[in-house]
Amino acid sequence: MPSAAPAEQRDAVGTAGLYLFAFSAWSLRPLAVVGCLLMLWALWADRAACWPQLRRDPLTWVLLAIAGYAVLYAPVAALGEPDSWQQQVKHAARVAYYAGLVPVAWYLRGDEGRVLRTWAVAAAGFLLARLAFLGELSDLDGPWWEARLGLGLEPISFAYYAGTLLLGALVFAPRLARLAPRRYRWTVIGALLLLAAVLLEGVILSQTRAAWVALAPLLLLVFAAGLWAGWRRGERRAAIAALLAVALLGAVIAGNLPAVGERLASERQTWSALLAGNLDTVRTGSGRARQNSVGIRIVMLREGLARWREAPLFGHGPAAAKLTLRDSEVFLLSRFNDYHNVQVDLLVRYGVVGLGLFTAAVVLTLRGFHRGWRAGALGGDTALFLGCIMALLLASTLTNVRLLNWDFRYWVFLAAGPLASYRYYCRP
Repeated sequence: MPSAAPAEQRDAVGTAGLYLFAFSAWSLRPLAVVGCLLMLWALWADRAACWPQLRRDPLTWVLLAIAGYAVLYAPVAALGEPDSWQQQVKHAARVAYYAGLVPVAWYLRGDEGRVLRTWAVAAAGFLLARLAFLGELSDLDGPWWEARLGLGLEPISFAYYAGTLLLGALVFAPRLARLAPRRYRWTVIGALLLLAAVLLEGVILSQTRAAWVALAPLLLLVFAAGLWAGWRRGERRAAIAALLAVALLGAVIAGNLPAVGERLASERQTWSALLAGNLDTVRTGSGRARQNSVGIRIVMLREGLARWREAPLFGHGPAAAKLTLRDSEVFLLSRFNDYHNVQVDLLVRYGVVGLGLFTAAVVLTLRGFHRGWRAGALGGDTALFLGCIMALLLASTLTNVRLLNWDFRYWVFLAAGPLASYRYYCRP
């Protein structure tokens, strides 16, 4: 397609790329890449109109600085360890891809309707893809209360993405019920509550404790907001639906309580040591004993901070986490590729400079959320949903490093893209 194509045609290509990316973001990586390339092409073809607006916002420059820093650091780090140059380049490229947030934000247009359509398409793609892996339920590695469910994804990833859609189903249930014909409203509410129950069951079966802990206060917030909105508007149906949701999801949790309790209490000694402040007694597990995942994370944090102090300003290089853990004196740690905490991982790889750039990107993105709210570009339920998923995403960085994984990167694009788009399209 020639670059002289009409602006409307270029915009249509970018929009098609946005929806293709959203549909395949958590399931079909090649299609998601095609969607991103379509957005990039459209943005480049329309650069005369786009660039003046993009360059005025500091978020654009911070994202480009992150990409440039990673790419330029890779060959420098490879000079110190020539045998690892492929790892350095690969890990740097995966960080540089985060500049792709710019075209996603641009084609969301700061428009609530477009944001919601994008999320609806992403939810449909996620759910349809999971149907293809339902056979996994009959081939679990152990009893259902011990096995970790992923349905085609890593269990940790599945927990957070299913939790994201769980929040969406609950937050938007009142809006979807109002949009439905009157005689079908309770049917719509019932279907959404059933979907929420299935998603919650999936989150529980993933056995991901960090996701459970992160979701709990967010679910309470959503329920409280639903009850308050129903009371304020005098909508008895909304209040009843919120209470039904509490009862149904409470029943799901109660039915899984023994498994949940066992999972949470599986490392009593570690929790006791943490509460007592005896970090030196925390162990990772050894020999044939069951691995102590919380203990592993604590030991990783200690070792990661020690590695960071060796090169505090710029870190050790894009692939440093994997390379330093490989040389760890703790046997179990040598089997991991990251420090299971994004902040520590960034410090080891890119030092204070790298962590500072990522922190600036997060702060600027959150300020976009504030700008969109003040401009009246966000409905109350949309603001609640976007705020909750950003909180869930940030919470996930405390116990896991999915930063270099394509599915996590696309979750960032879906969650942060709308907030960044309000920076570009809403005047301060």
